[in-house]
Amino acid sequence: MDDQCRGADLFARLGGEEFAVLLADTDNAAARAWADLVHSVVANTWFDDGNALKLMVSIGLAEVDKVQLTPDSITKTADSALYDAKRPGRNRVAAVLRALRDSE
Repeated sequence: MDDQCRGADLFARLGGEEFAVLLADTDNAAARAWADLVHSVVANTWFDDGNALKLMVSIGLAEVDKVQLTPDSITKTADSALYDAKRPGRNRVAAVLRALRDSE
């Protein structure tokens, strides 16, 4: 997975088990492909310390265009997508292909 990370991408831990990734200059198709790759790698990773442990990941994608947005509105949009991924049973990728503008 290291070869999938670019210098312009920003990774952050939001708290608990929630992380955010900002994929700079990435269109929807490329972001979805990246999220699907991460999902696949995690879904095919097993840990065995005497008890087999399979990891799962729910990923929410939010499109942000070049309009002026706040970190809160970006986070709110991505969080909405994350809950869309979790609602039908978790361990999936969901996308919200819109961004909340400050004026909304």
